[in-house]
Amino acid sequence: MSSPLHSTETGDGFDQPLAENDHATAPEAELGWLNSRCRVKADRAIDVDNLLPALVGRLGSRFEPPHRETAQLKIVGFAEGRIAAANLSGRSPVEHSQRAGIAATDIELIVNARVAMTPQRLEQEIRTAVGAVAQEFGGQAAFGETSSFRPDAAHRLVEAG
Repeated sequence: MSSPLHSTETGDGFDQPLAENDHATAPEAELGWLNSRCRVKADRAIDVDNLLPALVGRLGSRFEPPHRETAQLKIVGFAEGRIAAANLSGRSPVEHSQRAGIAATDIELIVNARVAMTPQRLEQEIRTAVGAVAQEFGGQAAFGETSSFRPDAAHRLVEAG
């Protein structure tokens, strides 16, 4: 049985309407959130600027409509004092927002994702995809601190008025 269509761009399929000023995100209660630290280690140096968009692209392909959609997916990579970042939101293509200009054998990743699926499924999908892409680049991924959840009132920013 297929899941109902969910669109973070229009709000279709969600119980709550989208906020007027935030057309790229689904109502928070419908999203699985994930924040995670991961380390990719390899015997031979991996080009950080190639690794990050490959990771985001692989994950984005796993989160495609019509059954689930990405409100936000961002991966930041740290290696030898340099920083790279790649992200994806909605149906936009992968954006490489910052380049490190370095190859390294030890890369720390911070993964931040908000996707229309359960937090458990989101964590499973991210662990699987990151592990597979790391291996394709000749490395091994080891996840550290990870938090996956659905937000409640404590996670939402509320404007005092």
